[in-house]
Amino acid sequence: AEYMGVATKPKSREAYFEATRYAIQTLENINNALEFDSPELGLQLATNFLARIGAMELADKPRILGNLYCSMGSIYAAMGKLTLAAIHHRKDLDIAETYKYPDAVLRALGNLGRTARLMGDFTKALQCHERQAEVAVNAEDEGRAYVEVGRCYFELGQLDDAIRAAETAIEQARTVDDTKCLIRATLLLGQTHFRANDFKRAAERYTEHIALAEKARVTVPEEVRREWE
Repeated sequence: AEYMGVATKPKSREAYFEATRYAIQTLENINNALEFDSPELGLQLATNFLARIGAMELADKPRILGNLYCSMGSIYAAMGKLTLAAIHHRKDLDIAETYKYPDAVLRALGNLGRTARLMGDFTKALQCHERQAEVAVNAEDEGRAYVEVGRCYFELGQLDDAIRAAETAIEQARTVDDTKCLIRATLLLGQTHFRANDFKRAAERYTEHIALAEKARVTVPEEVRREWE
């Protein structure tokens, strides 16, 4: 595995924890670069860190490496390099499955699914998100996964399946008061009913979506308003 390398043993316990603190701070710097729209800087930091990590002794080193691959996948996606994004998210998933990190498995499946969607491979994206829903351990994660499942079915033209997935997402979101998921799921349901020519139900869901978004102070895109008005 890529995290296995010739380790240089720190001279002291303090050096060991200092190296781990450095690794965590580096990951934060990489993610901050991406958040502030500097993917090139993030990639430079990430590739430098990847070159060094093999020779480092770190607490929970596989998890740190998985986080690094996750960040690199997100950076490549932001740069439009989707094949490289998928490769790095897959590496994150491999580590998460090998070391049984359920939260990282969930994360990697979601990232792989979204990357596949961006690549236009909705069947592969659906497979990732369906598995994401299966491994979810709480209603919030399950609801959000079902929004992605529904979106894939929508893109594939399987509207009945998209409706069922969106309704499941809404049901799960309401049990934990997940407003973000409700906003996305009601929009998906409105769009699906609209495409199915069920304009009455579409209008009801669009109205619900806009009310939820306005209450949460989330901007509703103008094209969404035009679509149902």
